[in-house]
Amino acid sequence: MMKQNSILVGIDIDHDVDNIIDLSSELAYLTDSEISFLHVFRPDIKQQETVDNTVLSQHFDKLKELVKPNLRIDFDADRVNYIVETGFAMEKLLDTAKEIAPDYLILGIRPSQSQLSAHFASVARSILNYWQGRVLLVPNHFKLTDFNEIVVTIDFQFAELEYLLDVMILAERLDAHVTCLHIQGKDENTQLIQRHIQTIKGLFYAEVEAEMIDFEIVKGKTSEGIKKYVDDHDVDLLCMMSGKRSLFGSMIKPSTAFQLSKSLNIPIMVAKHPSSPALKA
Repeated sequence: MMKQNSILVGIDIDHDVDNIIDLSSELAYLTDSEISFLHVFRPDIKQQETVDNTVLSQHFDKLKELVKPNLRIDFDADRVNYIVETGFAMEKLLDTAKEIAPDYLILGIRPSQSQLSAHFASVARSILNYWQGRVLLVPNHFKLTDFNEIVVTIDFQFAELEYLLDVMILAERLDAHVTCLHIQGKDENTQLIQRHIQTIKGLFYAEVEAEMIDFEIVKGKTSEGIKKYVDDHDVDLLCMMSGKRSLFGSMIKPSTAFQLSKSLNIPIMVAKHPSSPALKA
């Protein structure tokens, strides 16, 4: 069972973050986690802004002013940490994540103003490339109501079984239903897919109630198939695995998770996909 007791949230205090704080604190409460809010700011070089204790205190106070009103009333204040750093956001996020080793690293995302900035300046994209832990990408405008329906994309790899079990544990705490979604390629054998599904059912029906989990098969291209399914159903959270990528490869073609984060209006939880063999039906 995955130990869920630490959450790190990257916060940009110059943008609307109320919904992200609300979702993060709710997740921390439901998973009995300690939560840390990290704000990274870069001093204005043109204005030769100096960084002293007064400046740090101002940013620290602003961070607390944003977070406190959006925490659950019954959440233990002693389990909330506030961190302010100066420098580059990605670097400080990764350094803090390595130190804390959170179960979830939560980032707010917003539509980019240009393709150029989306290509070169996305912290979320960089974090997905370099951080090996679980990342939860949350649209800034997403307002939490209930997590009733969770979709997990599956490709019948052994590494997905552990991740799926983690999602099922989370779903139990959220009182949510899970749908395992497979995008069928042109050359994939339907009967083999069904055998894979029966294998997973045999493993998971011994652990969870059968009505908690369903399986769906959609034909088409991966990102298009996932987006269409999410758009056509009341999905509250999308869970995916993302493969290890080189810096050059990630620049040429973004991961499916990152592409979807720019077009979907729901949170996406991404786990790294280590090299693993396919299931044997």
